Amino acid sequence: MMKKKLFYLILACFFLISGGKTPVQAGSLTKVEEAEIQALQAHNKKQLEKRRFLKDYQEQYSDLVGVKDEGYWDMAFHARLADYGDRDSQYIIAQAYEKGEYTSVNPQKAVAFYKKAAEKGHIESAMRLAEIYEENKWIQKDDEKAMYYYLKAAKSSYAPAQMKVAFLYEANEEYQKAYDWFLKAMKQMFPNEKNLQERSPDLKRLAEKVKVQKAVKITNESYEGA
Repeated sequence: MMKKKLFYLILACFFLISGGKTPVQAGSLTKVEEAEIQALQAHNKKQLEKRRFLKDYQEQYSDLVGVKDEGYWDMAFHARLADYGDRDSQYIIAQAYEKGEYTSVNPQKAVAFYKKAAEKGHIESAMRLAEIYEENKWIQKDDEKAMYYYLKAAKSSYAPAQMKVAFLYEANEEYQKAYDWFLKAMKQMFPNEKNLQERSPDLKRLAEKVKVQKAVKITNESYEGA
């Protein structure tokens, strides 16, 4: 079954690149296989369109720029796509400005492009922004903004971000929220595990803190109501 599936996927790629259509007959594949082929075709088409765009861009500006190595043109290509709103390219350009790749280091532009990509749901951009706001390196440390971007990544079901959010809530003594986010991360990493608290000492520790905090709250409310 796997060999048959791989064969059809290869045929789909070949005929898409060559401009033809796949000879796979309707009904010979499952719906899942058909969806995978369609997704692969769409991906290949998008890549071909990007390469054509890059070639046109390179030919248009080749007389104006002295540096013509492949890395430069790839960066120029992503810069163009970033201007058009492509979040993956915005992330690449943000990294270029942060690290000084084919351009000078520019923290302000790096942050600006990270923000554009993060607001479009780019997880890596959201994570890097959160780290920047925690680092107090280029811009003033801001824990609220760091949490905002960690949460954006966490809400996209990114387990490392969910764990980071959990630890930040723990530091603020919001133990129930900390436990809930850590539990989400653990369920993703160990979907078949029945006893997650035994798997993770951190989860078990948070569960104990939740229990103690609730007990203290009940005691205080009883005391105030007496």
